[in-house]
Amino acid sequence: MRLRQILGRRLGLAPAEVGFTREECPRCGGRHGRPALATGTGVHFSLSHTGDRVLIAVAGVPVGVDVEAVGRKPRPGLLRRLHPEERAAVSALPPGRRDEAVLACWVRKEAYLKGTGAGLADGLERTYVGTGPGFGRPEPRPAALGDWWLTAVPVPPGHVGALALRLPTGLSPLPIRIRLRP
Repeated sequence: MRLRQILGRRLGLAPAEVGFTREECPRCGGRHGRPALATGTGVHFSLSHTGDRVLIAVAGVPVGVDVEAVGRKPRPGLLRRLHPEERAAVSALPPGRRDEAVLACWVRKEAYLKGTGAGLADGLERTYVGTGPGFGRPEPRPAALGDWWLTAVPVPPGHVGALALRLPTGLSPLPIRIRLRP
């Protein structure tokens, strides 16, 4: 309901009038790609939730977001499914920091793959997104992935979040405005 309210306000529609569809999958062309507005307005959105926390992004370019609760143990075997450079970076950390680094990498990867529309079918090991700053190796922030811009977003304590935006060459993502709402 909150997503419909936000999008309705942006489009000048009542929430009930906001319709959704699916874009074409970038891998196979099927109509099971990322969610989109049925009106074709050029407004893009992404939604993620964990527990009672919701992260919504609305932009004029394709966008992806993810939020996860900190302290959650990563799924068994997730580290093995990451890009080889990500596995190496995580494995080089002290054991007490590895779960946190895998989670940081996961939210970045999930935001990016949601934004591209490929989703997890694109394979976690294919694209390097890194763990983000704070995990040993210096890493540029925000990370550039072709025409995608990727960065952490401020989320409530006990959570980690990431945002991915597809930006045409030469277009800067800044300034970006993040609004946290209950």
